[in-house]
Amino acid sequence: MRIAGVHADNRMVWLDAGTHRLQPWDRVVLDWHGSAAEGRVVVCPEQLVQPPGSVEGAITGVVPIEAEGSFNCGDGLSDLPPLGSTAWLPVGTGTVVQLDPVRRMVMVRTPEDGLLQIPLTELLAPSTESPQPSEQPSVSAVPSDE
Repeated sequence: MRIAGVHADNRMVWLDAGTHRLQPWDRVVLDWHGSAAEGRVVVCPEQLVQPPGSVEGAITGVVPIEAEGSFNCGDGLSDLPPLGSTAWLPVGTGTVVQLDPVRRMVMVRTPEDGLLQIPLTELLAPSTESPQPSEQPSVSAVPSDE
């Protein structure tokens, strides 16, 4: 028997997990003392070294996570260059070493200047003309051969 710890009705209960694949904080439906209830997984079967001697019921289902709207974890990140890719700058090349998707910035390590923080807009719209000394450097990213 696979046993999981579930927080239900303001207390911890041990339940038969059956064949359900559980993760911590999954919402589950359980048969507990002959009635249906909901709870949150706090201990998965794989986390137990010594399972308790008895159970008080069984997990009958896992409640799917409901997505709000059409949010996707990858939204807004697909335009970021891969870490380790080469950024071509007017002053040379560098390696993309850090991404800040919130501030839309890219950190590039160059042999000459160390770390440079570059706006993502500059990375995505490289200049085709030679930059003037007062201009921000334009960069573009291509996968590194390394």
